[in-house]
Amino acid sequence: MALDYARDLLRTAAAGTTKGGLGAFRSELDRAQEQLATDPDGARAHVDAVLEALEQLGLPGSHSVDMLDVFFAQWRSYVTLREQRGALAGDPWHNAMLFIWTEDGEPPRENSLHILTCRLPGGDEPPFVLPTKLQKKTSQELLPWMTWRADQQPELQALQRPVTRYVALYVRGEQLCWDASPDYPLCDEAPDVRTLMLPPRRWGELAALPPGEAPRPTLPAPTHPSARPAMPAPSILDQDNVAIGSSTLLPHTFRAMRMPGRWMRPGNGNPPYYEELHEGVAEADRVKVLLHPSDGRSPLTPEQEAAAYEAVLGLDDDKVRAFAIALGSWFAGTGGGDAHMPKVTVTANALLEFQGVKRNKGAYRPAQKEKVANDVWALNSIFIRGPQVVYDARGRRKIVKVRSRLLEVAQEDETNLLGEDTPYAFRIAPGEWIKPLIEEGTRYVAVLLSPVLRYNPRQGVELIAMRIGLHLALHWRFRAAQGNFDQPWNMTTLLESTGIEIPTHREQRRRLIENFERAMDRLREDGVLASWEYVRLVMEVNPTAVFAEWITRTVRVMPPRAVTDQYAGIARRHRLEVAASKRRAPRQTV
Repeated sequence: MALDYARDLLRTAAAGTTKGGLGAFRSELDRAQEQLATDPDGARAHVDAVLEALEQLGLPGSHSVDMLDVFFAQWRSYVTLREQRGALAGDPWHNAMLFIWTEDGEPPRENSLHILTCRLPGGDEPPFVLPTKLQKKTSQELLPWMTWRADQQPELQALQRPVTRYVALYVRGEQLCWDASPDYPLCDEAPDVRTLMLPPRRWGELAALPPGEAPRPTLPAPTHPSARPAMPAPSILDQDNVAIGSSTLLPHTFRAMRMPGRWMRPGNGNPPYYEELHEGVAEADRVKVLLHPSDGRSPLTPEQEAAAYEAVLGLDDDKVRAFAIALGSWFAGTGGGDAHMPKVTVTANALLEFQGVKRNKGAYRPAQKEKVANDVWALNSIFIRGPQVVYDARGRRKIVKVRSRLLEVAQEDETNLLGEDTPYAFRIAPGEWIKPLIEEGTRYVAVLLSPVLRYNPRQGVELIAMRIGLHLALHWRFRAAQGNFDQPWNMTTLLESTGIEIPTHREQRRRLIENFERAMDRLREDGVLASWEYVRLVMEVNPTAVFAEWITRTVRVMPPRAVTDQYAGIARRHRLEVAASKRRAPRQTV
């Protein structure tokens, strides 16, 4: 713990104006790391020397702490000991931290603090996604030790002395959850971390201190991401569904990212772009998706133009999925969308976790984090240009073309012991294109069931399931307004709209039929849709024309209860608005 604290102070010094001589301090800490297992006292001597030198440089000796600090400081110590001593055979993975005070004698002279680890059924498997918020509870929800122990049945060794007070910490999603004894001091509906610096007999003194002030001595602890300028996004890992903007704009953009071969490369300093031409759609009403390395409008050099087109060829379903997760995180973090467009923070671990990416020996590799960082930054280079309604100073309606980034991005890195930067988190917000979708009175928000974003886009059945699941989520809101959920989808339209290519080879066509039906069954099994069926069936199938007949079919897809419940009021409001508009319409005179 002291070693971690020293490294944190060193990073603080490197980020500020105090830079001279820091290389020697890093070397001292590296030596301490090497000696930690064989010579703990020698390692501590190296650490103490660095801390004393940093104190003489005028660095702060302590800073405020909270339960996140304590959890990670103590958990790192536990992991270090586990790595040094090894896990016992049959020893289960522990996922919770217990701070327990026990009676020392009869009568009790003082309570002793014990820090243990155990396994709780409600916690995530370690290692954890980094929590970004602390669970809130009222004092009425707290339980005595024996009651809590009976409910939780934690796996821990038998305790020899009675437990008088306790705090249990465990991670669920990106939230640090906790339980405590009824007489445990709380601060803002969370455990008061200052209790770890005082014996229980002095806890009464905490009420006289300001909430942000710690008693002496203060407990040094590592920094954590709770003080970022961007608000942390609530975890979407445990949610059954996420919200994303719903309009014809997003299907258009998703098709652009899925079909890089259909982008135009105009040259002459112009960025590559994707545009769909439809009969009856005027040029002023078309939406254009561009890829630009800087501001979306400056002329490109030949080298930049070539690099931009190379980036276009790298667009794929991974970028689509990363964007949907980022947008869902933003909606979750802003309570359904905020017209002020604040950024929210989502960690690289959370993106990988939500995508269902497997960890390597309990942790994500730097290469996996770099991959998700590349996907997120690719979204930052995409611009959307399309029509949008604005109003001038006199309130007159005007249609303009708005050009904005698909996703505004800033990245946070963490530095490892080798001095290498690894992506840690991203501060994200959608571009200005989202504003018409989140205005009061409209709120064009779609419900996207989370299993869709966990499908593997490199696997045939799951690729089709992910694309169709996204397509249905973006269109069910409009069908809710019309009350026509049961209207069949034309097979050709469904495939083209989702970017699923229609093959020419006979065997590939047979495989497409099989994968499509397996994908629809998978969506039904995962609760993404309630049912599906072919509506127009062929009575006598011609073996030589199976695909030609299948492609002309229609398919009826019914949404699950979660979607119909979410949109229950939309159809009713739509009918009322139509009726009101008819009453307001002037009568025709002849």
